[in-house]
Amino acid sequence: MERFWENKTILITGANGFKGSWLSIWLSNLGVKVVGLSKHVDCTSNIFDNINNNILNFYGDINDDKLINFILSESNPDVIIHMAAQPLVLASYLDPHETMKTNVLGTNCLLKELYELKKQGLKTKVFLNVTTDKVYKNKEWIWGYRETDQLGGLDPYSCSKACSEMVTEMYARSFFKDLDISFSTVRAGNVVGGGDWSENRLIPDCIKSFVSDCDISIRFPNSIRPWQHVIEPLAGYMLLAESMYKTTIKFDSWNFGTNQSVTVKEVVDILFSLWKKNDLKAKVSPSLINESNLLKLDSHKSAYHLGWSNVFTINEVMRYTVEWYEAYFYKNQKSESITLEQLRLFSSKFNKESLIIN
Repeated sequence: MERFWENKTILITGANGFKGSWLSIWLSNLGVKVVGLSKHVDCTSNIFDNINNNILNFYGDINDDKLINFILSESNPDVIIHMAAQPLVLASYLDPHETMKTNVLGTNCLLKELYELKKQGLKTKVFLNVTTDKVYKNKEWIWGYRETDQLGGLDPYSCSKACSEMVTEMYARSFFKDLDISFSTVRAGNVVGGGDWSENRLIPDCIKSFVSDCDISIRFPNSIRPWQHVIEPLAGYMLLAESMYKTTIKFDSWNFGTNQSVTVKEVVDILFSLWKKNDLKAKVSPSLINESNLLKLDSHKSAYHLGWSNVFTINEVMRYTVEWYEAYFYKNQKSESITLEQLRLFSSKFNKESLIIN
C-alpha cells in the first residue's frame, strides 16, 4: 500500500475549524505529524477539542507574524494547508474589516514569514490555499465556472477570498519563483457534514431546529448551490498536495466542486425526511444581504489530472450528515469517534491507497 503521507509533517492553519478538524483526523490517522494553528472558539462539541492530544496545536492569530515564524521554524512542515479564515458571508457583512484582516492580511502574513524562512532552508514543498467557489465573479449563468474564469465578489467574504487567491499568486510568482516550492489555490462548493456548528449556515441551523423541535427559518429557498460532503473536497486537496510534492507547480488553481446543484428548499426537504420531522415547518425569512442565486463549478480539470471525483449522491451526502448528528445527540458517541468511523468507511471510495485509513 502506498504510504505517501506517513511520517510527513503537515501544518494546517484553521485546524480546529469544520474542514480543518476532519482533515486533522484524517491525516493524523495516516501517520502524519499534524501541526495546527487555531483560533480559540467557544464550542464544547467541537470535533477538534477531542483530538488535541494527537496533534501539536498552537492557539493564536494568523496575523501574529512572530507566532507564525515560530510555528514554521519549529515544525519545518513538508506541506502547508492554509484554511484559517472568517468563513461566513453574513458575518462578513457585520464585520467586513475583520474579515479582510483575517482572510487577506492573514494570508499575506503567513506567506511573508514562509518566504523569509524558505530562503534560510525551510523544507516546505507545498502551499495549498483553501478558498471557496464564491471567488468567481458570479454572472448567474447555468454552467459551471472554470479555473480560468474571472475572480470577483460582491460581498465582503467573497471579495476577501478572491483577494487571498491573488495574494497567493503574487507571492508565488514574484518572491518564490526561484525556490523549490509549489503553490495552488483550491475551490469547493457548499461543504456539509457532521460537526459543523456554525451560525447562520443551513445544515447546522436545520439540525439545531430538529433537536430543539423548532421550526426552521431559511433564506433564499430557491437559490441553487453545489452541495458536497466534507470528505470529498478534502480528498481532492490531499491528492493535489501529493501531485504538487512530486512535481513542482509554481502556481495553479483547482476546482473540487460537484454537479449535484440543488435548491436550498430541496436540501431542507431531504433533511426533514431523513430526520422524520414532518411536524416541523420551514419558514422563509427575509434577508438584506446579497447572495448569489445560481452557482456551479466545473471540476473537469481535477478529474482529468488527479483522477478525483465526487463519490456520493446528494441523498447520501445528507444521509451521512444526519447519521453523524444522530450518533452524537442520541447515541452519546464522541464527535471524534463518529468522524473517524465515517472516514474509515469512506476513505477507500476515492480509489487511492494513500488516502485509506485502516
